[in-house]
Amino acid sequence: MPYKRILEVKTHRSVIDLILGTCDITVNLIGEYDDAPSGQSKIVLDTIDKEIAATIQDELLKRAESDKL
Repeated sequence: MPYKRILEVKTHRSVIDLILGTCDITVNLIGEYDDAPSGQSKIVLDTIDKEIAATIQDELLKRAESDKL
């Protein structure tokens, strides 16, 4: 995935995630794929440790920002 196509990186925690200390990550991308005719696509990473998820989120956003420069 080209980092410059990253639009946003969000984390979400359900009640179960709060209990387990996990969360889901959603990466929204700019650009079209066959299954996303609206011009945006997304990647979802389910049930990731919350600290690892925060690291992934930070790293993806840093790389996306540096690729846009």
